[in-house]
Amino acid sequence: FDQRTLRWSDELIAASGIERRLLCEVLPSGTVIGQVTAQASQATGLPQGTPVVLGGHDHLCGALPVGAFQPGRVLDVVGTWEIVTAITARPVLDVRLQRAGMTVQAHVARNRHATWGANVAAEMLEWYCRHWGGDAVEKATHAGGSPWDHLMAQAAVSPPGARGVMFLPHMSGAGCPMVDPQSLGALVGLSTRAAPGDIVRALVEGLNYQFLDILTAMEQCLGIRPERIMAVGGGTRNRFWMQTKADMAARPIEVPQIEEATPLGAAILAGIGVGLYRDEEDAYQRVYRPGVVYEPDPARSQQYATGFAIYRQLYPALCDISHQLFDRFLNRAGA
Repeated sequence: FDQRTLRWSDELIAASGIERRLLCEVLPSGTVIGQVTAQASQATGLPQGTPVVLGGHDHLCGALPVGAFQPGRVLDVVGTWEIVTAITARPVLDVRLQRAGMTVQAHVARNRHATWGANVAAEMLEWYCRHWGGDAVEKATHAGGSPWDHLMAQAAVSPPGARGVMFLPHMSGAGCPMVDPQSLGALVGLSTRAAPGDIVRALVEGLNYQFLDILTAMEQCLGIRPERIMAVGGGTRNRFWMQTKADMAARPIEVPQIEEATPLGAAILAGIGVGLYRDEEDAYQRVYRPGVVYEPDPARSQQYATGFAIYRQLYPALCDISHQLFDRFLNRAGA
């Protein structure tokens, strides 16, 4: 597929030996491609004749209701995985993006492209809660609230920088902006001063440093610097995580009042397809609901700028050790 022409590439088809007849027709998202048949109506309960409209990549659908289709904007989808997406008016096919593990693809919005990078995120916190969050679970059982409330309360007691504890969140390898499936996670800087809250804070800070690493690489390659960042996904309910992210990014993080951005974005595409909305901008203006804006604290931003410089040294320093451990303990069938 040629991202510049938005058509199948004759050159790549010829080189790969794929028969062109096996490839589907290429159409823009939001295109009506048919109707619900009688058989499908019987199976689903949808009225026969209902228009069927072409959707798109899930996180790009989720970009529509929050306005992340305008060039220069950045969307952060925070969930089990974290996907950082920058919007451009044309495809930026820079080899540096490829080497950083980023994807460039057509947006579901017309005449827009998206550059995105992703890493495992909230799963790290879930892992910690499963294995070492028993105290938080017990408190939630007796005092109410969720285990996350109690874990984040612990983290909030720890100062920025977590008393020197740092977390390299490569527990599922590194995907962006370095690509290394054999890189392993690490907690460094442990001392007798470290308390449980420091560990939790280090986990959150490590995930946000990882986010900032992706964002920094994007900004350098694309020549952008968004004034604020839109954030959606389940992780945005974690206020401590979002505030720390704003402090680290040194710019506001806006979390719109939209619970499920992805299905809403898919519905917007359907609405555009059948004429309910004129275009993406019309739909955005009609469905967008402002939410919470997390403003960065300048003093903490300065602290995190120093911390980020240290964080970026962790992977190079631990790379060889990670590879040795991976080869010895994990690079086996069934390991």
